[in-house]
Amino acid sequence: MKNVLNSSIFKCVLSGLLLTLGWPPFSLTPFLFIAFIPLLFIIDRQTSIKRSWAHAYLAFFIWTVGTMYWIGNTKIDFQGFVIIAIAWILIPLFQSLPFLVFAWAKKKVDQVYIWYLLPLIWVSYEYLHSSWQLAFTWLHLGFGLSPVPWFIQFYEYTGYLGGSLVIVLLNVMIFNAIKAYGSISFKRNLSMTTGVIAILILANLLLYPQPKKGSASIKAAIVQSNADPYEVLDKHSLKRQVGTLQRLLLPLKGKGVDLVVLSEGYLRTSPLAPLVLNNVDEQPAIKEIKKISKEINAPILVGFIGFKLFDSKAVAPSSALSTGDGRYFSAYNGAMLVAHDKATQMQMKNNLVPFMERIPYLDQLSFFEKFKLQLNQAKNSYEKDDEINVFEYKHLRIGTLICLDALFPGYSSHFINKKANIMAVIANDSWAGNTSGYLQNAQYASVVASSLRRDVVRCATTGKSMFVDKSGSKRKVTSWDEEVVIMDNMRLLEESTFYAYAKDWLGLLSAVVSGIFLSIALVRQRKP
Repeated sequence: MKNVLNSSIFKCVLSGLLLTLGWPPFSLTPFLFIAFIPLLFIIDRQTSIKRSWAHAYLAFFIWTVGTMYWIGNTKIDFQGFVIIAIAWILIPLFQSLPFLVFAWAKKKVDQVYIWYLLPLIWVSYEYLHSSWQLAFTWLHLGFGLSPVPWFIQFYEYTGYLGGSLVIVLLNVMIFNAIKAYGSISFKRNLSMTTGVIAILILANLLLYPQPKKGSASIKAAIVQSNADPYEVLDKHSLKRQVGTLQRLLLPLKGKGVDLVVLSEGYLRTSPLAPLVLNNVDEQPAIKEIKKISKEINAPILVGFIGFKLFDSKAVAPSSALSTGDGRYFSAYNGAMLVAHDKATQMQMKNNLVPFMERIPYLDQLSFFEKFKLQLNQAKNSYEKDDEINVFEYKHLRIGTLICLDALFPGYSSHFINKKANIMAVIANDSWAGNTSGYLQNAQYASVVASSLRRDVVRCATTGKSMFVDKSGSKRKVTSWDEEVVIMDNMRLLEESTFYAYAKDWLGLLSAVVSGIFLSIALVRQRKP
């Protein structure tokens, strides 16, 4: 047994399990602050850089599969399972790269202080990983603190990257304290660790927002439709969806509702019977929704899968397909604000799930489209427009995040800089079934709220719809497999945050500092 406990494989497994248990839905969050320690002991004693990387890969593979097993719980074909298997391989590969770099740096600079480079390398990785078309930030460490919103109040200055830095830093400090046990430096390491924890707790308590009297507010309604994401679409689907909308919303008449929010992809159509986004107000379905808006006297924010037509290939985007009559069309996953007395406004989803929603680097890898991956409703890559559109209606200025958009707070901050006074997060959480996926996604809304200091209205197809205040605290949380309409008052807030202004400054700073240190180490290595 002693040999098993001391084995590197056991330590890798232990790190992977601690990360899994510390992550939602288990949310045993303190485990995140010690999860890397078994892995750090391996790297401390391992002289081979390749073996250090291999051990890190195993730990992160266990974490990835343990937390994201749910992506396999989908109704997709063999091609889809190949893509999912590739995802399970690539995610831990990316996560293990910081440890590969650190193992190399440690071999070149064998000093105690080198351990404090690891948090900066990790934050650099998360920052850089979020900046390319293979970005999938679901398991970036800072999101793991979202179940304890009182502890992420400092995100208004750092965003979730601050949480990632804190998690890795505390792992390193606790590791150094354990390693120094019995030596003269143990008390110093222990007091430093205790001091950092005390400072973090005190800072969060001081930053916790207090209610302000006189803040403008609205009554918002969330409609969790419990729709089937795998419904076979036909030419009558859109009409049925509008009929369900009418049934759910007309009871709101006379209840003083100022805003209605529905989930991502509630209006979903196919190329055979499309919701055409050109002159969208002329579409019969939108005309009917405008009538509902007039009846309840409130604008309706609703997600859609729709299509834009282009007159020629020259003006069409990379994802466009031919209609057969000389025109081309592209699919979009987006949201629209429909009001009876104003032109419909649209916002497209701009952070698309790699391969599932869009082939990364589509211009260079367009041959993937020939496989017709059956991973989304359009059966083709969605397009994005990179526009930031704040929905305006009377005193409302709504920033709208569509599912994965909410996992890019730097992107979200653009809505605040365009004067959004409330945020909406809409998601289709039902495609992976009653698994951990929707529970994780729901928790992440707290990061948006605390980073941007905005109240958040979160609507899911089913699972966890809720209201989130600017501290990240959640209320009126709905349940899985529930068709329900919930209402609550939400504040319209005007103040900005340092993070909304500076965005992912911590990631950029970490990358610069890490790059300088690694460059110095490389130069020293080349000297005779």
